[in-house]
Amino acid sequence: MRNMALVELTLDGERNKVDEAIVDLRRMQPLGGYCLKFSGGKDSQAIYHLSKMAGVEFRAQYDVTTVDPPELIEFIRENYADVVFNYPETTMWKLIPKKRIPPTRVIRYCCDVFKEKGCPNMNMILTGVRWKESRRRGKRHKVEICQAYKKKTFLHPVISWEESDVWEFLNGIRSKHCCLYDEGWSRIGCVGCPMANSEVRERELNRYPKIRDAYWRAFGRMLEEIKREKAYAFEEFTKWKSPDDVMEWWLHGTEQFYDKHFIDGQQYLFNGDYYEHYELEA
Repeated sequence: MRNMALVELTLDGERNKVDEAIVDLRRMQPLGGYCLKFSGGKDSQAIYHLSKMAGVEFRAQYDVTTVDPPELIEFIRENYADVVFNYPETTMWKLIPKKRIPPTRVIRYCCDVFKEKGCPNMNMILTGVRWKESRRRGKRHKVEICQAYKKKTFLHPVISWEESDVWEFLNGIRSKHCCLYDEGWSRIGCVGCPMANSEVRERELNRYPKIRDAYWRAFGRMLEEIKREKAYAFEEFTKWKSPDDVMEWWLHGTEQFYDKHFIDGQQYLFNGDYYEHYELEA
């Protein structure tokens, strides 16, 4: 596939990003094949189709989080029938009361529970991580070893691609994409994900009021669990008095705190999120 947006001129000649990704996929292919963490977003779509073009063995897996946009689930089922849906043992609505705190940018237990399981007997994981997604991801490497789970290795075949490269590739092979992109969504994932800013999260929760209500009810059960555990010390332990207080803090208070106290790339991370716990392969 030769597309000018996907070909760079270097001192050593032309560099075709598609050909390079295919070579990497073939060169690194493990026994038993890859596990592609398929999100249904544009980047994981690109990895899926590149893997098909490379002729490598892989299992494409969508990790259900229970806060998934319905349109995304429908898109995957209609267009990627071979993607395996990996269902969790619990739900976000049970997890929040159990953890006694909503998921935040720092305390991301949801990733640990919903996204880091599965891929049986497959220790080479494909992702669509790209340098241009954020400053923190700009420090990543094409091949990485997971710090939390040392036996897992990650390959990011499109790590050097621009967003325009991804769209150029998908449009070039006439691949469909999730309708949410056409409505202005730049990234697609869990509804209410704390990694997004407050404006984006408000927009998502307003679009899916049933999911917003489910969060609200989970916050109420969380407060009951805290009250049961702390008993008479509840008033001293937390300033949250109602689910509305928790929702306001979760959507707006946490962002102000992180903007003030944390620098991008230096956050403390919770319990082995494989997208962030990594090291350069030796």
